[in-house]
Amino acid sequence: MATTDVNQDVYAIEVLGLDAGITEDAIDADLVAKANSLGIASSTLQKRNTSSAFSSSTFGSTMDQTFSATSSSTHATPRSSIFAASSTDLAHSGAGSFALYDQFLAADDAPLEQVRFRKGSLPAANSSAQSLFSVSTHKSFSSVKSGFKSRSWWRKRTDPSLCKQGSHPVGTDCPEDWELEAVKKMGQSTNWKRCHSCHNLVNLPKGATHMVCRCKEELCHICGGIWDSTTGCPNLCGNEAELEKRQTGFPSSHIKDGHDGTKPQSAAQKEAEKRNAEKRSLRSPEVQALMGKQALELSRFCAFSARTRSSMQTRHATDKLALLERHAEEDDALKHKHNQASSALEDRQIAAEMELRATLEQTARSVKLRLKHMEAYCQGRAAAAVAVAAHHTEAEAAAGRVVTERNLKELGQQYTLRDGMERQQAAKINVMRERQARRMEELLDRHDAEEEALADRQHGESQAQAARCAAEEEALTGTLRMLQLRLNARWSLQLDVLCREREEAEGLRYGAVATPAWPQDQFYVEQLCRQ
Repeated sequence: MATTDVNQDVYAIEVLGLDAGITEDAIDADLVAKANSLGIASSTLQKRNTSSAFSSSTFGSTMDQTFSATSSSTHATPRSSIFAASSTDLAHSGAGSFALYDQFLAADDAPLEQVRFRKGSLPAANSSAQSLFSVSTHKSFSSVKSGFKSRSWWRKRTDPSLCKQGSHPVGTDCPEDWELEAVKKMGQSTNWKRCHSCHNLVNLPKGATHMVCRCKEELCHICGGIWDSTTGCPNLCGNEAELEKRQTGFPSSHIKDGHDGTKPQSAAQKEAEKRNAEKRSLRSPEVQALMGKQALELSRFCAFSARTRSSMQTRHATDKLALLERHAEEDDALKHKHNQASSALEDRQIAAEMELRATLEQTARSVKLRLKHMEAYCQGRAAAAVAVAAHHTEAEAAAGRVVTERNLKELGQQYTLRDGMERQQAAKINVMRERQARRMEELLDRHDAEEEALADRQHGESQAQAARCAAEEEALTGTLRMLQLRLNARWSLQLDVLCREREEAEGLRYGAVATPAWPQDQFYVEQLCRQ
């Protein structure tokens, strides 16, 4: 993707309304610091945010989530998974540098040791070498088997890679997958699952019985299990009895509260207080002003994304038109070259045929002239011999030349040569024309091969340009998706901070307020996952 498609400075000025020199990371740091001062922990922020920008491309941030999970008082930082990094940071996130990681380990050595040995510190190994299968060994054979069980693909319960906790029941998503929860909330649909192979979000198309990821992995839309083309879902989600049994196995609110189906009085009071707090938040002028500001940012973001996408499409159309013009010029140049080569060969063949005809005509004249002389010699000598025999003596007649059989035989051969000369000349001309036709055919074959090679090269260039444009569009969609998730997370945190400030100022409880709803055409998470 071209670096000029999404300009972070222009985005900060036009969408966020920031002054020159103020970055998005700076306002995020100020907002997180304010949230920490109000006692909003990172775990609360993550549940309120329900989105993590880094989890869409890599699961390396799960270590940070684990560190945050060790202590309930861990404060949020701009480097945590609350806000997504800018697109420039994401582009260089894979750089081979461990400086920040070493600093992090040095600063948080105690929490790291606590996480590493959160199941209890192991005693020091004694000098006696105990067997792995002995009774006194801390690692028993059953624990070894349990380690292999967590990696069984066919097991109905799987250990999630996000929360690193125990396995979840069939049909339930990982509660620590905040991005999946955010997508379900933003998309107004629950038909979303995370792929087991590429860890991307997958949506259920309309009219389909199962999900198909862009990595060709097929998933069940109910439990997220690996779909089999022959048997279907491995967890038998298509069986109504199995679904009913699974649903009855889940703990429900009426089972917890009582078998009569009535809620306790405390739960009803809590529900009423929650509704009153939400109404109080919606009636607050400060909250309404913040929601109006966020709605304005949403409209500016939609305009910015549309303008950015239009600019990219215009650039793609210009590149495609330039490529088509260059291909047309190459086709014209090749055709002109082929026409010149064909004309030159045709001219040479015509000149060769004319030269051959001139040679044959000269040969015919020579044969006719010789035949004329031979006829005159033979016929003239015979007439002269008759006259001499009548007027002269035998001695005078014997002194002259007599036409022999050899002369007559040569004369007959000359007649035969004259009669077959036309046929021989036509045969020579036909042979030359056949040879010229083969040469012309070979030339045309070479021309066809050159045209096919040019067409293949042009087709390859067109395919490469189409692939490049598709990759740029996908990268732009991913960048806008990251900006969208980060903006939505900032809105959520701003509302939390404002509600907490109003609670401390007025002494009343303020409920959670929903962030502005995104238009369907600007829902880049759905567009990216459907590709």
